[in-house]
Amino acid sequence: MRRAVVGLYVARCLCVCSFGAQHDGYGNDCDSMNQHVMSTAPQRLTNATFTNPFSFSACSVHYFREYLASLTEYVAYTGWAKKAESQTHDHNSARS
Repeated sequence: MRRAVVGLYVARCLCVCSFGAQHDGYGNDCDSMNQHVMSTAPQRLTNATFTNPFSFSACSVHYFREYLASLTEYVAYTGWAKKAESQTHDHNSARS
């Protein structure tokens, strides 16, 4: 059980720091009382919320999708994927 709690804490920190996700109930319509990973404070679990600490709310999923879309736009704008592919091709050609 302790590993699960540590894993959830790490997932939560990564979501906030890396993906720009907000805690449930802060600047979004998700209720922190539903006890998803990004809830603000642990509460007593009910039959309805028993599995929620192991899942993300709809708001968190929305934040993740926005972040991933921004990466897609960045890659398209900079041509990063083509540059990486070109460098890999050049590297493999040098070996031959």
